[in-house]
Amino acid sequence: MQARAAIACPNSRHRTGDTAIRVNKLAGWLLPLGTQGTRGPLARIARPYAWSGPAVAVLGVLTSLLEGASVGILIPLLALLMSDSVPAGVPGPIRAIAQVTASYDVETRILAIGAGILALIVLKGMIQAASAALATHVEGRVGDDIRKSLADRVLAMSYRTYLEHDSVRFLQIVSSDSWHTTKVVGWVLSMVTGIVSLTVMGALLVWLEWRLFAIVAAGGIAIGGVLFVLERRLGHLGIAVTQTNRLLAERMITVVNAFRPIRIFGQRDREQARFGDASDCVRHAMEAVARSTALIIPSVELMVSAMFVVVLLAAHRLGISLPVLTAFLVLLTRAQPHARELSTARLGIASMRSAVREVEWMLGIADDSLGSAGAGTGRAADAANLPPEGAPIRFDDVTYAYPNGSAGVGGVSFTLQPGVATALIGRSGAGKSTLVNLLCRLIDPQQGAILVGERRLDTISPAQWHTRIALAGQDIELVDGTVAENIAYARASASQEEIEGVARAAGADAFIRQLPQGYATPLSLEALSLSGGQRQRIGLARALLKNADLLILDEATSAVDGLSEQEIMRLLAEHRHFRTVLVISHRRSTLAACQNGIVIEDGRIVEAGPLAGLDYYRTMAGDTHRTGEPVKPGK
Repeated sequence: MQARAAIACPNSRHRTGDTAIRVNKLAGWLLPLGTQGTRGPLARIARPYAWSGPAVAVLGVLTSLLEGASVGILIPLLALLMSDSVPAGVPGPIRAIAQVTASYDVETRILAIGAGILALIVLKGMIQAASAALATHVEGRVGDDIRKSLADRVLAMSYRTYLEHDSVRFLQIVSSDSWHTTKVVGWVLSMVTGIVSLTVMGALLVWLEWRLFAIVAAGGIAIGGVLFVLERRLGHLGIAVTQTNRLLAERMITVVNAFRPIRIFGQRDREQARFGDASDCVRHAMEAVARSTALIIPSVELMVSAMFVVVLLAAHRLGISLPVLTAFLVLLTRAQPHARELSTARLGIASMRSAVREVEWMLGIADDSLGSAGAGTGRAADAANLPPEGAPIRFDDVTYAYPNGSAGVGGVSFTLQPGVATALIGRSGAGKSTLVNLLCRLIDPQQGAILVGERRLDTISPAQWHTRIALAGQDIELVDGTVAENIAYARASASQEEIEGVARAAGADAFIRQLPQGYATPLSLEALSLSGGQRQRIGLARALLKNADLLILDEATSAVDGLSEQEIMRLLAEHRHFRTVLVISHRRSTLAACQNGIVIEDGRIVEAGPLAGLDYYRTMAGDTHRTGEPVKPGK
């Protein structure tokens, strides 16, 4: 309900810098893109293609000159058909053409001048096609760069930034707004063509008869005023389109991701109604844009028709010859498609301004500040400065609160001893996931410090720290690719033998071999038919393949059966494929393989020490074994 209400259906160095600024500004003028000027993120993307603006302009000039010439030579053709003399007032070049053809008979005149007109039209069409192909090429390249830049922003943004914003907004920008922004590139080039063509044709009209052109110029100003009003209205309507599309995307994601609960709880009709309302909002917004856009053609045509009548009356009173008037009107008629192209481009850009701003916002998100921390000497040097493997990991009075104000953890202190399996226990929402995010350097403490040996974790770049850790859990998704590719996601150079070895260790080899193509089975679709336990075991195999110093199992056995869990617990007890392990689980049987335990409650550590001596562990509800009998508390 809130979402629906929100959318309301001077040294040399300095001189070099100054030159660069001037070049950037020039590039921004040659191919303007975005709403933030020449230093905006979209302007930077478009800058390498700034040459296309002048190129399209030159082709537009040539096209307009050829079109004007083909129209212009109609004058001697018409004049010589009407009489053997050329009327006074005809421009010099046209008079010269008429004099050359005056000695021929009528049929020869028609063939010669007609062939000249056809040749000019063919040449104009070839240049016009080249201009369109160039515009399409540039539009595609800029669009490709925009989408790649958006993907880079998503991959480079901090986890905190990800939490601060709605993921649906990111999806909407990448899947929809980016394409609308790309379309703006084509419209910008269309504007260049339209402006140049109208300028050339205007000059030709002035050359033919400047007095009639004055009338046309006045009418053009009036039409421009109408378009300005429509631009402003479409700009506001474009915001509504962006917002309603985002709402529709939210509803679609809910329908897809909540497939089971919608049916189990009988909410199909409710979700259908909510999706229908969101779809109606999009329809109304798009119809409003269409209605405003539909006003363009009749409004412009009405004003153009009135302008033609005024031109005819003025020509009669000024005594302008019929051939000159005819050529003027034909040329004016040929200028109309360019004027329509210009007006359509202006209104299209106005309607997409909201989508452009969304793309600019996402491109403006800063890189992950954690990504550069501690990397001042480069990746190789940073790797050499990593603490030795097997160093203890100590939380020293660590505090972190989330962007929405909710508490994560406060004043947390504990130590993960090397070579020890440690259980992290607590109710849902107690702060376990926050501790995992801190350990993985997805976020950094706001107070306190995490020490690896004697070195602060926040002085180690995440890229290097991630070479030391591995994570498996119920929320770690599989990726598009085969089973083998999913397992090798942790180490692309792994051999097939290594992949199968960790699959056996995770209790996954047997069921993988029963899949249609074994380890070569694609999981993009097949993953939908895998059980939760099977998916978790593939994820665990992926984590084991890394041979990490620290393995984090975040509810990594919540969906596996008892037999598979016994295999995994045996793996934990033998410490294969890792040195130290942190186990997060609500299953007492899973935690039984751990030596130490840490109990967290409301973001604070309330117990820590040998697992068997923790009160919370001793009173945990038991799991059901294959015999069906629960494990009694304390066992």
